[in-house]
Amino acid sequence: MKKGERKLEAISKEEMIAFLEQGKPLVDIGNDYGVCVDTVYLYLKFLGINFKDYFDYRAKYDIHIFDSINTSDKAYWLGFLYADGCVRSGDINNSISLHLSSVDEDHIVKFKAFMKDTRDDSFIKHQTRTAASGRIQYMTTYSICNKHLKESLTNLGCTPQKSLTLKFPDLSIFSDCNLVIDFIRGYIDGDGCLYADKVTGDLKAVSLRGTPEFLEGVMKIFPQFRIYSEVDKRTGRTQYKLSTWGKKAVEVVKTLYKNRETSTYLTRKFNKIAYLFSDDQMKSGKDGEV
Repeated sequence: MKKGERKLEAISKEEMIAFLEQGKPLVDIGNDYGVCVDTVYLYLKFLGINFKDYFDYRAKYDIHIFDSINTSDKAYWLGFLYADGCVRSGDINNSISLHLSSVDEDHIVKFKAFMKDTRDDSFIKHQTRTAASGRIQYMTTYSICNKHLKESLTNLGCTPQKSLTLKFPDLSIFSDCNLVIDFIRGYIDGDGCLYADKVTGDLKAVSLRGTPEFLEGVMKIFPQFRIYSEVDKRTGRTQYKLSTWGKKAVEVVKTLYKNRETSTYLTRKFNKIAYLFSDDQMKSGKDGEV
């Protein structure tokens, strides 16, 4: 059956309850049947189903994991969600999701494990989408749905529709102020770039994008960065980024990964600069931007 071929109204109450018991987010149900999440919610009301009955009490992941940012992993994943997470807006949608290139599927698996999600790997989805350039992108996605979890992230500053409003968090959210380093590493893994020399493979620069308010917070921790603005040719909007080069970029990277043996990081990016932590200075990974 093709996507959207079957009508939402053809789903029986029993089928809908089965979807909810499987933990399927309302937004995914809507996508499968070609309707928006509000339509799914209204149909649930028509069927006499309170969808909240099928989430909080049956959550198969740790819904309290972000109640306190007191570990390196929690700080890292909060930073990654700041950069690349999608927190849905509205009172009737409590889903949080990650959509990454399929080359980073292992990172989705890491996040699922971090969430102590006991559901099987069928909850990690594979999709394709067409980029603005027309190129087909292969994506791996993972979603969780819980009101308490969404509220915890929102209270920590990871809000819906955050791309233009994101602010750097107050350091008081971290039980140890040093955890802000893990937070920034998570953000750079999600929305930053490492540039390597195409000939030598040596690290040339580190950059990340964000709102001015967020980037100014990063600069207080890493004064090696400088802030720049540029106009996006597609949207006409002014975009802001931080960049640092050469020895200063190496300083930043060595601080970000100083506890790498016990820290979480995006393997693909770390492989670009792993030589900096190798006794024989061996270089790994491909040249260019990651």
